[in-house]
Amino acid sequence: MRNRLLARILTSLIVLNVGSAAQAQRVVDQGIMIENVTLISPERIAPLLHADVVLRDGRIAEIANNLVPGPHARRIEGRGRFLVPGLIDSHVHVGHSAALDDDAIDAHPELWASYRAQVPRAYLAFVYVHR
Repeated sequence: MRNRLLARILTSLIVLNVGSAAQAQRVVDQGIMIENVTLISPERIAPLLHADVVLRDGRIAEIANNLVPGPHARRIEGRGRFLVPGLIDSHVHVGHSAALDDDAIDAHPELWASYRAQVPRAYLAFVYVHR
């Protein structure tokens, strides 16, 4: 009798816990949702792991751990990536790479190609922010 009662209590707790976890998720149906990212912010003591970040009108509208993208939300997978709001590259070298010397460029042409593709965007972002 005690074992049955204990089993019923445990089963009830598991069912309640599963139900509350499902209810805790909220559907985001507008904006851009960056899922499962590590958020680093000066507003937080420690990084927020597995964060869901919602952007609307170019601004962060919501940060949580329990969001689900709806059919009208644009979804960006952030697993394994970091999001640092407000961090910009404010020191851009357009003509050359201080980070890669000639030997590194020869050894890793894919890094050089990636760098060359990013530099114009970084420069434009810098100019836009500092105008």
